[in-house]
Amino acid sequence: MGEPLILDLTVSGLAAGAAPSLGAWFINISYDPAVFSIAGSGVTFGPLLGDSSVPEAIEGVDASTPGLVKLNQTSFLPEATLDALQPASFSLATLEFTGVALGTSVFDFTLTDLSDAAFPANSIAVAGTVTADVSVVPEPSTFTLFGVGVFALIGLATHRRSKNRHA
Repeated sequence: MGEPLILDLTVSGLAAGAAPSLGAWFINISYDPAVFSIAGSGVTFGPLLGDSSVPEAIEGVDASTPGLVKLNQTSFLPEATLDALQPASFSLATLEFTGVALGTSVFDFTLTDLSDAAFPANSIAVAGTVTADVSVVPEPSTFTLFGVGVFALIGLATHRRSKNRHA
């Protein structure tokens, strides 16, 4: 509980530096809200559809429904720019969740759109896949905790013996 779970969404199977490039994507991620919650802002979008502060792209996060995060990103960059900018595989977004209770949660992904750079005029699915890499900060094992406890008891016993000798 309280430990972060990092989920990295990656697109792959695109042509590196050539058409078709990715112009827009929409994905829904469901999970058990009794086990995890999305941390704070919790989402960082990848830069390869453009900078949203300029604005070259728009990004959307809807986490208003417990157990569901809806993400989307749409680029306003010209097709030729996106073609040159994007490699065959890159990160779409990174999400950070926090464990709120002990348990197991399955993360289900529903890809609702993966479009080429002609989006929205020509929403054509590109031949790509979205995968998620999950990393969890590991908790100490039972053996490690047991070992720490044994060393603490040895230290306490040594301290008491030393105290009794000087008394």
